[in-house]
Amino acid sequence: MKRFVVMDFDGTITVDEVSVALLRAFAEGDWREPGRLLDAGEITLEQCMQRQFAMIKRPRDELVRFVQETTRVRPAFEEFLSFCDEKEVPVAVCSAGIDLYVHAVLAPLDVPSLPVVVGKATFGPDGIQVRFPEAMDGLDFKASFVKRKRNEGYRVLYVGDGVSDEDAARHADFVFARDRLLAFCQRLGLPHLPFDDFRDVRNGLERLISQSRQS
Repeated sequence: MKRFVVMDFDGTITVDEVSVALLRAFAEGDWREPGRLLDAGEITLEQCMQRQFAMIKRPRDELVRFVQETTRVRPAFEEFLSFCDEKEVPVAVCSAGIDLYVHAVLAPLDVPSLPVVVGKATFGPDGIQVRFPEAMDGLDFKASFVKRKRNEGYRVLYVGDGVSDEDAARHADFVFARDRLLAFCQRLGLPHLPFDDFRDVRNGLERLISQSRQS
């Protein structure tokens, strides 16, 4: 049975929300207001990110340096990727964050090159412009990516933590969840395991592989 691991980034691969750290440090304006509009259902996640990151008007190099100096990667992430490589389980990052900081965090790590599906940031006088990848079938782009991998014959395992992961989790075969995504999986009865760090994800994946061999 072919498996494919799809991972969120903020709060999943990283301990904290990198986007929030950047906004707190550099946004010129009330960056929390778009979040309130998002929670109220008045704007989309992409619109929220666009409004928030337009408030950051600092040079790319300064932002990359800040991210690399302050971001904590969740324990055992590199070991988990080595395990997936050993078991020939492909892995991709699918994030509602932006390429600016996702690549900045991943670049110094001792990990294989990963496919990254993420919002694209461009810099201009009006701040950072954000554009999410195109979605399909009326789904958000995370769920579209999961669905595409399932259509390619993979059993998709999703790893995430937040509200932006919910639609993807619905379409996955199995979910490793924490925080708000864990409550969502429990409420809907989705097949899942909780995790604190990537040792938990590795152990869970190892059990799933072992169970499939025994069945």
